[in-house]
Amino acid sequence: MNTLVETVSEFVKSAAIKRKIVFFYEQHGNGFEKWLQFEMMHWMQEKQGHKVSLEAGIAADQRMTSKTKFQVDVLVKMKNQANHIFHAVELKVTKGKSTAMRKAVYDLIRLSKAKDSEWDFRSVTAMVVCEGGGGNKYEEYLKALKAGEKQAWVFERHAIKKKWRINLFIMLASAA
Repeated sequence: MNTLVETVSEFVKSAAIKRKIVFFYEQHGNGFEKWLQFEMMHWMQEKQGHKVSLEAGIAADQRMTSKTKFQVDVLVKMKNQANHIFHAVELKVTKGKSTAMRKAVYDLIRLSKAKDSEWDFRSVTAMVVCEGGGGNKYEEYLKALKAGEKQAWVFERHAIKKKWRINLFIMLASAA
């Protein structure tokens, strides 16, 4: 795997991961985001050889926000990239599609305000697991994202089961 986009896409396309997500939805509905973090960390470390941290605290650029720190669900240092390059992954797991999509986009915008001198993010990914799939009625969210400095975008949808979807918003830093 060369990029985090390919790595995350392979993870969400995995039949084993899809089966587990269906199981959690059927048994618990919401509330399995922590499990998904650990599953992603294990998969990226064991199968891909990347270094992964969960719930990492990162410094905020206080010229852009009043916050001093942000939490990142999954922080990845890819094995084929320099040690100072990171990838951030934010996860949202819920049945409410609109809320999840809005919060995912908010996370992408929020993490774009990380302190560049400390965190060289090559990409910031928001992965949303939610009900519903068809149509793209989230144009206002995408427009808010595209208004930022980052120029390269990927948006993918992956079916899990008939009514459940994984939506990926991937913001790639301009220095890809």
